[in-house]
Parts: sequence; C-alpha cells; structure tokens
Amino acid sequence: MRPHIALTALGLAALFALSGLLVAPTARAQDNFGSNYQAEYYASPDLSGGPVLTRTEPRLDLNFGSGSPGEGVPADNFSARFTTNQNFAPGAYEFVAQADDGVRVEVGGALIIDQLNAPPGTYTGQLIVEQGGDRQIRVEYREASGNASLRFFWRPAGPAPTPTLVPVPPGALLGTVVQASSLVIRDAPFLGANRVTSVRRGTQFAVIGRDPDARWYLVDAGGVQGWTWGFYVFVDGNEFSVPIAPPFTTRGAPASTTALAVQTTAVLKLRAEPNTSSAQIGRVGWGDKLPVIGRSERGSWYQVEFKNTVGWVFSPFTEVIQGDVNSVPFVPGSGALVQIIPTPAPATGGGSASGPQDTSPANAPTPISIEGQS
Repeated sequence: MRPHIALTALGLAALFALSGLLVAPTARAQDNFGSNYQAEYYASPDLSGGPVLTRTEPRLDLNFGSGSPGEGVPADNFSARFTTNQNFAPGAYEFVAQADDGVRVEVGGALIIDQLNAPPGTYTGQLIVEQGGDRQIRVEYREASGNASLRFFWRPAGPAPTPTLVPVPPGALLGTVVQASSLVIRDAPFLGANRVTSVRRGTQFAVIGRDPDARWYLVDAGGVQGWTWGFYVFVDGNEFSVPIAPPFTTRGAPASTTALAVQTTAVLKLRAEPNTSSAQIGRVGWGDKLPVIGRSERGSWYQVEFKNTVGWVFSPFTEVIQGDVNSVPFVPGSGALVQIIPTPAPATGGGSASGPQDTSPANAPTPISIEGQS
C-alpha cells in the first residue's frame, strides 16, 4: 500500500473509531471462503498475455506482502484471475472483497463488485439466489505496487424476499431487448441492485412501470418482474404513458410503500431506534441503496428497510437518489436525542451565560459531540 494512502486510511480509521459513526466489515462465523480456486497469474496489470503461473488456491485469503506470488510473476504490476464453482442455497448473500489493490467479482455471470482499477479497500456486493445450485465465481485481481493481498468471502444476508407482483394491465406496452446479447433484470431501478434474472436479445416483455425519467422500466417477463435499463429496450409506444412505479415496488411491504430511495455515503450501523444508545441490528454497506419508509421528527434519522430488517440510519451520511424527502411521514415519538451543552460563563467580566448551546449536526464542532449519530 502506498504511504500517502496508508496515512489517509489511518487518519480516517482513527476518526471513525472515535466518533463511532462508521464501521468496517468484520469476520463472522458464517463467512464462507469457498474452495479450490483455479488461479491464473499474469505478468501484466490488466490480465493481458497468457498466464505465467497456474495453480490451485484452497481459498482466497492471500497475502504476498511486498513479494511475488510465485515464479515468473513480478512483485508489482501483476494481475490474477481465480475461478471456482460453488453451491448456493436459495437466499440473499453479501460478498466481501478486501484487496490491495483492485478487484472485480462475478457470480453466476452477474457483476457483483467492479473495483478492478480502484485503490486498496474493502468492497461489498449483494446477490439474491432464487433457485439453488452451482454458480461459477470469478474473481479478478490487480496489484500496482507495494504490498499485495486479497481476501474474498461471502455470507448469508437473509432469506430471499417474497416478491410482490404488480398486476399487468390490459394493453400494456411491449418492450423488446435490443443492443444487448443479455440484459439483466434487477429488483430496483439502480445499477448494483440485486439481480433477479437475465433475458436474451429479442425477448419481449410487458412494460408495466417506469422511473420518473423513463430511464428504467419495470417489466413482467413471463411472471418474473423487475427493473431493467431502458437504453437496451425498444418500447412499442410512448414510454411516458406508462405509470411511474415506486423504486422498490417488487420487494414487498414495507419497501414497496415508499417512493424515496437514498444511497449511503459511508458504512453505517443500522439501529433499532433513532439514537446511538439503541441496539445495532445490522450493518449497511458503503453505496447501498435503501428504501426510506419513515423519518425522525428532527429529520436526522431515516427509517429504512435493509435485508428484510426495518431499522434506522443517520441521514447526513446518505444522499437522495430518487423521490422527495417530504413525501415520507414522520414516525411519532422518534425525535433523535440532541446533546445540550450549557454555554460556560465568561472567565472575566462577570456576565452571565448566553444560554444553552444546541450542538445538533448543523452546529456541532466535531461529530463526537453529537448525540444521535451512528
């Protein structure tokens, strides 16, 4: 890892540890590393040329330090590809890749993590498996300079949610897959949302909903419903005549009841109540997209649904990607606690204190002094 990156990471880690706002993924008993990865190492940073070293890695928990993985592989500017077939039961899964430097992960043909040219870090992605069976896992890795390491595993993220089917209206517009050999259907209108299925070029389906800009279409493909990117779909009519659908409409209640979606800008704790003294009931990844079903009376916390669990996240570490915050109701009795610090009397002059100081997020000198962040 490069020195300036290490210093930045250390500083952020110290700040986050002190404030208690953010958390990093930690190992759990149910973490699955898989087995028997067929490894191909390349003497180039972009998987070009033929592999110079092939072998079987029992698992991807690799730490090469500042050295080489093996004969013929340089210590810097190399890349690798690892493939294995693993069996998955139906359910939702979270995949975690901790890499120095970049990493990309595909599971069953679905792109889960796409950070091959990213700096060192921990990256996560989710996948819903509706039908159990074997899936091919392909992990691609890039090392630029300095230390080299890769750790990859997955864990259950809950049972597969029961989808809510939207009635297909008579005379619904038809969409046809064009400009793509295979098109992914997702459970929300965002890149990175869970993959439901994929359809081939030429497939037709009913278009039963859209996002406000008609960039994403809610489709019904033979009873399987989900969202797909409109750029690859030809619609046999005016797509703006299709009704706007809530972004999480197929996920079932309570997610299907809201039109507000936010994306996290940090790894956050999911709390049972909108305050830091309540129990942590989940961990929300950086960049995750969440349905907001309620908000605290002070507005500093959002009530969200995450992996079939309803909880609270601190709103300043999210950004709205669809909908209007004002459309979401306040949850009675959910006023987040704000630490009130009396202003001390002046050291000289004998004057009285000017009154209590509200160190809410807008006025707080540091995150540590805010009661209610997580």
